Amino acid sequence: MNLDRLNGDESPEKEKQKALDLLIREQERGQFGITDKYIRDEINAFTFAGHDTIASALTFTVFLLAANPDEQEKLHLELDEVFGNDRDRNVDTSDLSRLKYLECCFKESLRLYPSAPFLMRKIDKDFQLDEEITLPTGLQQDREIAWDNKLP
Repeated sequence: MNLDRLNGDESPEKEKQKALDLLIREQERGQFGITDKYIRDEINAFTFAGHDTIASALTFTVFLLAANPDEQEKLHLELDEVFGNDRDRNVDTSDLSRLKYLECCFKESLRLYPSAPFLMRKIDKDFQLDEEITLPTGLQQDREIAWDNKLP
């Protein structure tokens, strides 16, 4: 949700504001009916939903690397190439662009074990599919996006 875009204000200074700052500012403006409870719920969603999905993705990535020692060795070689023997230094943004194989490992893990393996859709108003079929308001469709055959 980009509240500034809704208000017609897309100045660069606005893009650097934190989500909490944006929510509080819009609450003070009173245009979107944002309550304290809404702000708390949003911050909880950012914090806890993000934590669980990242933890799950990292767990499956480590699992797959442990189960595939050849791939683990390729990743180890890449890490040695980027970091050398300096195991104490911090990662910086220039390192990230050089860690191509790590990115591939992580993306493959997400493909095989998606953080959110289900999609749910609910119709908010009647939908006329054709002359004979109308999908009623409230009809829900659940679709599992994980699959048995994980090979491309």
